[in-house]
Amino acid sequence: MYSVSFFTSFIWRKVVGTSIVKIRVMKSRGFSLLEIIIVLAFIGAILVTAANYARKMIDEKTRQGAADAVVQEIYGVLQFVSADTIEIFGSNSSTDKSIKKVTNPLYQLPHKPVYPDAKKNSPDAGKQGFDNNPIWLAHPHNVINIEADATNSNVSPYIARNYSRNITGPVSNELKVIYGKSADGTDKEHYSHSLKWGEALWGKNSVRKYFTDSGCPGNTDGGNAVYFKQQFLSCNENPALKNSEIGISRIDFVNDRGAYTRLSDSDDLPVPVERVDVYVSFRAVGGESARIEQFITPLMTAFRTKKIIPDIDNIFLVVNKGSTRDNAWTLLDKRTGLPFAQNTPKNAENIARFSDLPDMVGNLQKGATYAIRFSFDGKGDYLRTDGLNAATKLCWNTSVGAAGPCLTSPSDELLVLKSRKSSTDLANLQVGSVISTINHEVKDNNGNIRTDIVERYTAPRIQYKVFSNTGSIAPVSVRSIKDSAPEYCLVDGSCDKTHIDSIVNSVTLSDVNNGAIAVELQTCPVADGFTRNPAPYPDKPDHPDNHRLYPRLSASVSSVISGLHKNGGLVDSVMPLGVFATQSKTLQSLNIADFSVNRMGGVALSNRLVGNRWLISGMVASENNNLLNGGANQSATFIYFNPSWLSVVVTTWCSDHEQQ
Repeated sequence: MYSVSFFTSFIWRKVVGTSIVKIRVMKSRGFSLLEIIIVLAFIGAILVTAANYARKMIDEKTRQGAADAVVQEIYGVLQFVSADTIEIFGSNSSTDKSIKKVTNPLYQLPHKPVYPDAKKNSPDAGKQGFDNNPIWLAHPHNVINIEADATNSNVSPYIARNYSRNITGPVSNELKVIYGKSADGTDKEHYSHSLKWGEALWGKNSVRKYFTDSGCPGNTDGGNAVYFKQQFLSCNENPALKNSEIGISRIDFVNDRGAYTRLSDSDDLPVPVERVDVYVSFRAVGGESARIEQFITPLMTAFRTKKIIPDIDNIFLVVNKGSTRDNAWTLLDKRTGLPFAQNTPKNAENIARFSDLPDMVGNLQKGATYAIRFSFDGKGDYLRTDGLNAATKLCWNTSVGAAGPCLTSPSDELLVLKSRKSSTDLANLQVGSVISTINHEVKDNNGNIRTDIVERYTAPRIQYKVFSNTGSIAPVSVRSIKDSAPEYCLVDGSCDKTHIDSIVNSVTLSDVNNGAIAVELQTCPVADGFTRNPAPYPDKPDHPDNHRLYPRLSASVSSVISGLHKNGGLVDSVMPLGVFATQSKTLQSLNIADFSVNRMGGVALSNRLVGNRWLISGMVASENNNLLNGGANQSATFIYFNPSWLSVVVTTWCSDHEQQ
């Protein structure tokens, strides 16, 4: 009888008679072929899984690295766009660290100072316009008449603006866009430009270098150099984008006006950046366009890291219209994957957004170049979180062409705010730039009720003013009108009409040297939907002065007395000064002064707009009982011009009704 135990020492047992003979056999030294195959297959499966995981992790790391590089570029661009002024060093010398504030060339207007903080009489005080801006001068440029001309396709990147009516509107790819009508009935032209951005995509045609300083090679043109205190971008694009499937193909500085020419003799037309559109293009290896979806998560992760979140509801999928070297793009129809044909607000929901990509994979064209368009609202870019800014967001102020804090309130009540222009000024509570409207319900000829806007106006600003004539114009007496007799005569009885007319006229009476009041003309805001008639610039319908409200002024009597002496005599020579200069001491002044309230005939005021000032003149008519009761001059009334005993309340505002 034999028994066998495998893979261990085993013993053969042999029974011989009554004796048992034990024979020890050596251990087994090998495996079966099947066992080896099973083990190798198991190890191979583990290695394949590990390799696939490693490759997946490498791909994810690569995609995230490329996404981080793209978002870092966008972050720098948004910082540049948000800067109203840019601080530059006087030179690149370590011993010269003087700093100047320079107007951002994106917003440099022909008559806007290049150095807004320059002191009076300094060499920089009178510099204005593009040809004096050191940032423009330090970067490659040719003839300013070409690069500052918005109608030229080779316009400077600082002047380039892309025209768009709304975020879901067609992408503007042409230099000239026709939309709307001018005041003369002709088609309204808008000039639109886009920027070729990525160096890996555009090479020498990339405009990226215009947003770096002279510390980078090639940014010292004609001996001009400029060095930023804050670097917005690195000298060169991140190497992660050199062989990447994604890159920034195009950047648009968007507004609803397009680009304006900014030559030295051009008007200072507003050139805001209301939105920044960034086209992140995808050029798939092997032509698999659907793989663009794999970059969505890395890009959104990178945006969250840099705290610059795009308009989530309006991230669009776009396709290149022409060759791979063209920078023209168009929105897509999510139903067909084809270019969106009928772009109207009614069917805007059919425009393909990035969230529609999984459902559109079957409609994507192999070999086509697609991109994701991210939009950033230039009216409210997020600020840094280091506490240096006392606001959550920056908003663009279209009146002054600069960025300022966005202030909001959860309350349903209307929020009216005013900021100080300098740290030494008190905040002005009389808001001059908030436009209100009066709505009236009226019935038409058919009895139907409709709502009409009858007036636009701003909040009033109230001032207290006093006339200051101290005898420059003597008082005159008033005569009863008989036949052809003049209405006015001098106190001494002289009625020379020629002489009287030289005194009683609007020019003489409104002269500040004769005691008239001068009030600086207020600057009125631009009102949407309003156009002056006639327009100041009929050949330039977009000029802001065509849509600026009219300045208005009204004056009313605050305090007045007759101005006669207590003994009844006329004040016929030097008038007292400052009777009503201090409101709290009015009664005290009357108690001390040598004149009384007496009897009054009336007060008349006149307002004239002359140049950049309002001129206010006034007349006070007084009646003297003593003179009426046997005095030498029997006239009942005497008139004083701009007397110091007349004070007025002056109200200024802006309206869509011109003052006559």
